[in-house]
Amino acid sequence: MKLRQAFAAYDHGDFNGCWKSFDDYLARMQAAWSALAASGRIASKKPDGFKQLDIALRESRRALEDFETRLTFEERQQVEKVRKQTEELRARVLDALFPPPPAGEKKTRNAERQQLTSRRGEAP
Repeated sequence: MKLRQAFAAYDHGDFNGCWKSFDDYLARMQAAWSALAASGRIASKKPDGFKQLDIALRESRRALEDFETRLTFEERQQVEKVRKQTEELRARVLDALFPPPPAGEKKTRNAERQQLTSRRGEAP
């Protein structure tokens, strides 16, 4: 994993290698998302790959947060950018996995609730 390489590079004082590994990590995660999005699969029905990417992004976010605690203020800002991009990518994956219900479906559910409550004599 490129994040481990970035952390190891930082520990060995190779700051350029660290930042390059972060760039490589983001490129890999974005490429994985692009491949999944281009596959044409509906993530909510066939989540394989999407779930794995979500897990990897979630674990990466935690690792980045832990890593940030070891950094100076200036270095932390660079890692925060990587973490934020990771979070944004994960949000897209979650949106694919758990899409909002169609607008008509929501109205149907509300209409059914109103019918049930009116049959019971309850106020809606």
